[in-house]
Amino acid sequence: MFYQLALTLARKLHPEPKKRGPKSKWTFVNMGVLVVEVERLVKPADQAYGVEWACNQLAKREPWTTFLETKGSGTLGPDPAEALRQIYYKFRFNGWADVSRKAFKMYEHEGDIEKWDSMIADAVKNWPAK
Repeated sequence: MFYQLALTLARKLHPEPKKRGPKSKWTFVNMGVLVVEVERLVKPADQAYGVEWACNQLAKREPWTTFLETKGSGTLGPDPAEALRQIYYKFRFNGWADVSRKAFKMYEHEGDIEKWDSMIADAVKNWPAK
């Protein structure tokens, strides 16, 4: 009985902290897919076709264009390509990026790039996993 009373009082005095801000649309899955897609476009031999160029290309393509739209406004944020570039550099050394690279290699080895593209669309369009 005292145990329950102590728990109730503790919960009232020290409630669980509430998360602030909107839920992020970036997940490990869609960030990993972004890393692979950027690296697919980059041409290491030509500096003109680097990460910044690749992010500009992706920002103009679906499903990334829809994903990057500002919620409720129907317009893109200040610089969608820059948002992609920042996420790429933040996430490229993460373990999930390596998992995504290996998954792409598997699809590439099996000659089923269309399935990879389908997986990208699913990962990006369905970002709040249910």
